[in-house]
Amino acid sequence: MHNCRYALARRREIGQSVRHVQRCVRPKRPVGMRRQLVIGLAVLASACSGVNAARSADHPATSTGATSTAATAAAAVLRPCRTEGLDVRLGTLSGGMSHNYIPIVLTNLTRSPCAMQGYPDVSFINAAGDPTGPRVTRWADHVPRVTIDPGRSATATIVQMNVGLYAGCSYPTQTSPTTALRITLPGDTRPVVLHDPTNVCTSRTIAQSVVTPVGRPAP
Repeated sequence: MHNCRYALARRREIGQSVRHVQRCVRPKRPVGMRRQLVIGLAVLASACSGVNAARSADHPATSTGATSTAATAAAAVLRPCRTEGLDVRLGTLSGGMSHNYIPIVLTNLTRSPCAMQGYPDVSFINAAGDPTGPRVTRWADHVPRVTIDPGRSATATIVQMNVGLYAGCSYPTQTSPTTALRITLPGDTRPVVLHDPTNVCTSRTIAQSVVTPVGRPAP
């Protein structure tokens, strides 16, 4: 293009009339150069693609939270166990000369699983229905969250020291008879009364009985 402009200026300087000016055409690149350019661009594109793939491998895409939401929903669906949906009974008494184990067996009567965590509230009652004897304390330990499937059971256990083994609880002068156990399950307010005649210390300051959390074996 520069050469064309220079030739036109020279013709005007010498007074020649110019009727036709040849059109200046941009010189073409050699074929070999174009081919090298195309190959270079292809190599660059391939390299960029590899880098992007490596970045994707190093930083995988995170989920949108659907799994977490589903897990939260599933946990919310698992309802707490209620007394009206359970068969509450006493299991087989076991023990020895110094103490007895009294299992409280909870069986799920419904068609869906339920969850329970905590201690049952237990008291011994007399023939008049009044609490008697020392308070049943809680055996301090890990308190698990228990799932009870339909038709399956979970157990809490009362551990009761026998009367007449220590001062202040001599039989029969320092003991009183009981007729039943009053049990209120964790998270509930409606008590269940189960027939269980025994003898307890009359002193309410003696630690005679403890109860385990639901789902924990006796100590």
